[in-house]
Amino acid sequence: MDALDKIAGPAADLLQRVDAALGRHGAPPGHQVWPLLRWVGSLPGPAVQAVVGLRPMQLPGDDVRALTDRLVEAVSTVDRVGVNWEGDAGAAYFSQWSAHRRHIADPDTSLGARLDDFGAYLDDVEGWIAESRVSLAMRLALVMKSAEAISVVTGLDPIEVGLAAATIGALVLEEVEEICKAGEELRETWETRLAALPFRPGPDFGPSTGGITRVDL
Repeated sequence: MDALDKIAGPAADLLQRVDAALGRHGAPPGHQVWPLLRWVGSLPGPAVQAVVGLRPMQLPGDDVRALTDRLVEAVSTVDRVGVNWEGDAGAAYFSQWSAHRRHIADPDTSLGARLDDFGAYLDDVEGWIAESRVSLAMRLALVMKSAEAISVVTGLDPIEVGLAAATIGALVLEEVEEICKAGEELRETWETRLAALPFRPGPDFGPSTGGITRVDL
């Protein structure tokens, strides 16, 4: 249990009141909560619960990267077979196997490199989740001890309650917006490096010329 888990329960009651007050009284025209509501697309309570649902589990970045070593070993195993072909078939085999070797284990652009990148991406996602939970917990702690929180819970004047709810809503949604934008930036950073990797075949040698093929077994 982290800081967000500890504060999410007590904060849920306050945010439920905030959501209800926003629905009942609205917010002053031009208040900063309006663009945040439109951008996030949610009231503060559900928005917070969405972040609470991001669990800081241990993502398998190391396990994914370990698959690269297995691919490299598989390529080495084929290379160690030691079958030497001559003639048209040998040239065609060498061309296609070289293309597959590059596709599987090239150090820069290959399935192995993609797996290394995917492992690093999972590490970054895990870090984003952890940082998001800490920042949201700190923001909830701030609003729960605010004068606006007291007004939302004990206030009798609808205008006062509505303004206090709008202020709390803006503070909470502002943090959620930052979390969402950080997630979008993370996705954009990795989008190209995690794109599908097309196979680049070797040269096409065409039909056999009828020459002699020798295979050294």
